[in-house]
Amino acid sequence: AKIYGAQIRFLHIFPEVINASNFSPELIAQDLQRSFNYKAITFDAVMSNNPESAIAEFVAAHHPDLLAILSHTRDSTYRVLRKSIINGLAAKVGVPILAFKTDAD
Repeated sequence: AKIYGAQIRFLHIFPEVINASNFSPELIAQDLQRSFNYKAITFDAVMSNNPESAIAEFVAAHHPDLLAILSHTRDSTYRVLRKSIINGLAAKVGVPILAFKTDAD
C-alpha cells in the first residue's frame, strides 16, 4: 500500500444486538496507523444484522479497487452460508474480492 500510496479502509460490522458504545473507531485507526507505520488507514464500523447489505453499501459509498474479507465466527450456520454470501457480494459490488478464512473457522 505504501509503494502505491493506497488508502486502506477497514470495516467492522457489529450485529445490532450488541452495545458498541465503548467502541472507538478513531482509536482503532490510530493503533493500526501506528502498528503499520502508515497514516492512510481508516477504520469504519457499522451496526447491521445483514453483512452482505452493509458491505455493499460501504462499497457503493467508498468505491474501493479491491475488497478483502476476513470473517471470524464459531457459528457453524454462518460457515455454511459464507460461500454463498461472498458469491452474492461478488455479483452485487462489482469489485474483486479476496476472502480469508481465519483459524477460528
